[in-house]
Amino acid sequence: MSDQQTAQEIRIFASLILKISAQTMESYLSEEGLNLSMLQVGILRLVSRETFTLSDLSRRMMLDPSTLVPSIDSLVKRGYIKKKRDPNDRRRMPLSLTDDGYVLLKHIHAVREDDPLLIGLKALGEDKTQLLHDLLYEVVAQLPDGETMLCNFQEHVASMRQEP
Repeated sequence: MSDQQTAQEIRIFASLILKISAQTMESYLSEEGLNLSMLQVGILRLVSRETFTLSDLSRRMMLDPSTLVPSIDSLVKRGYIKKKRDPNDRRRMPLSLTDDGYVLLKHIHAVREDDPLLIGLKALGEDKTQLLHDLLYEVVAQLPDGETMLCNFQEHVASMRQEP
């Protein structure tokens, strides 16, 4: 198989995993009556760890600001995020989580025991799962901005391990 064919198949595998993971999370959020999107959960998780402006969040999530604005506005309206003016720069509007936002996040589980990806990884076994993890890590490191993405990812994982 050529490198191009392999790259295309890996892209398809990644899309399938993302699609199933998104469906699983959306279903979970719906079952819990949370009326949130995965994007909104991602925003809440990031803002729970540090203060971001819309531009900062856009860069971190690799999404256009116009994609984030409706989700952020909805989270602000629902009382999960607050915007404050930066006293040093009136153009900046840092976002931070409210107490209600923190309470909400405590109830959202990133991975449940019935998650199809978790079940699939358990079927692979610990050694193959670790090998897959390590290989994906190496691939991401080779992508444009891969090292930055991995650094952000490692910070995210470290903060999740510190949560009660």
